Amino acid sequence: MFLCLFGWIFASDGRIQLSVSPNCDRFSISHGSKGEDTPSIAAVVATKNWPDIFHYATRAQTQPATMEMIEGLHIEGKGGMVKDLLLEYHRTCRGPMCKPNQIIVYRNRVSECQFAEVLEKEVIAFKRACRDIEPDYNPGITFIVAQKRHNTRFFPQGRDTLRNGNVMPGTVVDKDICHPHNYDFFLGTSRPTHYHVLVNENKLGPDDIQSLTNNLCYTGASSLCPGCGTEVQEAGRHLERI
Repeated sequence: MFLCLFGWIFASDGRIQLSVSPNCDRFSISHGSKGEDTPSIAAVVATKNWPDIFHYATRAQTQPATMEMIEGLHIEGKGGMVKDLLLEYHRTCRGPMCKPNQIIVYRNRVSECQFAEVLEKEVIAFKRACRDIEPDYNPGITFIVAQKRHNTRFFPQGRDTLRNGNVMPGTVVDKDICHPHNYDFFLGTSRPTHYHVLVNENKLGPDDIQSLTNNLCYTGASSLCPGCGTEVQEAGRHLERI
């Protein structure tokens, strides 16, 4: 089974509070076995109830087999998953601001050759879903791709190492081996996750994004692999229950 995980975070105040993780949503796509004409399933797990975080709402729907881009984020005249979860957030939020003015998206299993398509289809779907709620509603979007399948490995030098020889959890590498022009970084242990920041309308600095991403790795009830946040993994768990 091929899983394509996708998540986003809502921040209800003007600036993300990095000491506590804001609201999170996650998407996942499950494809059928190769050669079978089985529809793919897109699942969404979204946090709500700001400022109480990690209360999840879920959505799931089928889409054409093997389709890599997520359909149903925005459906003209019908709403879609993004609008559904924004309205769920609005219904459960207890604070004075019931619509987030910052959205952070973590999208998993996207290759570099698909970046342009993600920007053209999925980021635009977010924008259109927001305009469906209110014509002038235009929250800032930060869109981050998380890649776990790559061949980059880290090996510690000196004393910054665990007993098993791995680098320390939360290690960040954002220079030397990164792209000379694009906004990317590695985060994790000896087998890190590679993050690419495709859109950053919220103008978050590297330290903000890296700290938030690292903190999200430790927000689940079970032990998670440092470097791959809860917002990405929860969608996969939801698909396993479908």
